[in-house]
Amino acid sequence: MSRLKSHHLDRSVPDPNLEPTITITRAGRILGMGRTAAYAAARDGRFPTIAISPNRVVINTAEFLERYGLRRVTS
Repeated sequence: MSRLKSHHLDRSVPDPNLEPTITITRAGRILGMGRTAAYAAARDGRFPTIAISPNRVVINTAEFLERYGLRRVTS
């Protein structure tokens, strides 16, 4: 599997201090959703979105993790 494809399968929980925002598709991947379902969740308010521009919307990582009860595992 190529490096690009394995990145697209990454479901690891991000550290909000290192990644204050994540993409809609990444948020969906973390929850096991497909791209279409993730964009629907962003549209209907299930994801805490931030509109950067009319064509660029991202997810607030800290709010996303809190909303879904996700904790970053530290070693």
